[in-house]
Amino acid sequence: DMADDMEKLELGESSGPARKIVRISKGSEENDEQKSMKPIRKMIGGPNKDKSGIEEVKIISNNIGYLKLSMFNSRMGPDGEVMINALQELSETDEFILDLRECKGGDGSMVHLVQNYLFGWEEGEKELLIVEIYFRPMNETIKRFAKAYKGKSYKGKPVYILTSKKTGSAAEDMTFSMQNHRRAMIVGETTAGAGHPTSFHKLSDNLLFMCSIGRTYNPLTNKGWESIGVKPDIAVPSEDALEKATELINKSKTEL
Repeated sequence: DMADDMEKLELGESSGPARKIVRISKGSEENDEQKSMKPIRKMIGGPNKDKSGIEEVKIISNNIGYLKLSMFNSRMGPDGEVMINALQELSETDEFILDLRECKGGDGSMVHLVQNYLFGWEEGEKELLIVEIYFRPMNETIKRFAKAYKGKSYKGKPVYILTSKKTGSAAEDMTFSMQNHRRAMIVGETTAGAGHPTSFHKLSDNLLFMCSIGRTYNPLTNKGWESIGVKPDIAVPSEDALEKATELINKSKTEL
C-alpha cells in the first residue's frame, strides 16, 4: 500500500532488480568515486569550475592548523593535488580546524580524500565503513570505506569542524561522518539539512523541476541528516565558532 511504498522510499529500498553495490575502498585509486558518480554529476551538475574551493590555509597561534573551504571541488589537479598540498602544509600541527561555515557542498571524492587524511587508516587495520550513499535511478549503493592516505596523515590528533546554517550537502557529509565516528568535535550551528542528492529535470525553456534521487546515511543507524541537519557538539553562533574552538584547544593544552 501507499504507506509501505513511502517507507521503502525513505529507507532507500527498491522493489525492482537487485541493488548494485559499488565499493569505494582501500584498494581504489583516489578518483574511483569520481568515476562511479560520473553519470550522477551529469544529471545534477558539477562543482564550481573557477575556484579550488580552498579559501585559506594557515597555522595560527599555538601550532593549530586551519583550513577554510568554500567548496569540496573536484577540479584540484590530478588526484586532488591542490587539496593534498594544503593538507600537507598542516601535517605537523598539533590540532586541525576545518572551517566549513561557508561551504555549501561539492564533490564526494574530495570529501573522501580529506577523511582519509584525518582518519589515517592503515593497511591491516579493521575495515572502516564511513558512509553509504544510495542512488535510486541506478538502484546503486556506494559504500565509502576509509583507505590508506598516500602522504603523512593526521591520525590520532584532535580535529575540530566549524559549521553554520549554510554548511550544506558534501560539507554536511564530511561533518556527519566525522561526528558519527567520533573523529572530530563539531563547533557552531546546526547545518542546512541537505542530505539527499538531487536531479534537475527540464519541464520547459523557463522551468526546471528538482527532486531527490537518493540519500546518504549512516549504515549502522540507517539515518541521515536530510531536513534536520547535523547538530554541533558545541553550539555557538557561527561567527563565534573559530574563537570557541581555539579556546577549547588552548584549554586542553593547559590541562595536559
